[in-house]
Amino acid sequence: MLVEEGITTECNADGDRYCPGDAVTRGQMASFLVRALGWSPLASSTFSDVDVTPHAGAIEALAQAGVTSGCNAIGDE
Repeated sequence: MLVEEGITTECNADGDRYCPGDAVTRGQMASFLVRALGWSPLASSTFSDVDVTPHAGAIEALAQAGVTSGCNAIGDE
């Protein structure tokens, strides 16, 4: 169901495995949440450490919605 709904994708290059026992990163979870909520990833970047991840747009969407504010005291990372 998660694959059919577009919330998650395959976990290998061949696209034929789901890998439910694998650990999920914060970035992957951000993408899951944004897809599940039907939101669009955003282009700008609130955080200085996410520009190199394919999940940056989803992380930014969650930040703009107030779902996350970062992991340090300042809130910029």
